[in-house]
Amino acid sequence: MSLIRERRYAVAGASSLALLGAALLAALASAPANAAADPRLLAAFEWTDGNHDGHISPAEFFGPERPVEPKARTAEPDAMTVTVDSKVPPQPGETREALFARLDLDHDNALSSEEYVAGSVAHTIATPRIAAADANGDGALTEGELASYATAERAAAGDPKAVAAGSMLARGIILEHDQDGDGKVPIASVLTN
Repeated sequence: MSLIRERRYAVAGASSLALLGAALLAALASAPANAAADPRLLAAFEWTDGNHDGHISPAEFFGPERPVEPKARTAEPDAMTVTVDSKVPPQPGETREALFARLDLDHDNALSSEEYVAGSVAHTIATPRIAAADANGDGALTEGELASYATAERAAAGDPKAVAAGSMLARGIILEHDQDGDGKVPIASVLTN
């Protein structure tokens, strides 16, 4: 089911999300064709495109593994994590090579940002620690509250791109969970059971 399940971007650690935050800025600046695309997917594309040529090669898609936040560093799980999955789950026994070929719509042995976005979906996973972001205690999270919380967490972890990373995570939660368009989400609706 996972397109790049091993690529997890968490609030509690510094290195991966710092790269992802910088990639988000680059993606938003350089991808007008994907202007309506989920900013988390554009950032993940830029992060995976290691040589920054605008395409993900098989070598970039398959590895070597990029740094992932080690869960062993913290006793508690991260408050927020972003995962990227393929929109169409892999068939039983489908290899990563076959998945790459399926996503490569123009068969040029590289994934463009359009192909990546078309075949992927981002999810923001939250744990009960996210309740600390509710600054006014109303039981709901606004994008501003989420961005402020995530930015503070990233800054405390030493992330020089804390604002970009915090904003990306906050925007992702609002995009995924704001069902009525009022700009806020009940805490209970974002929690992962």
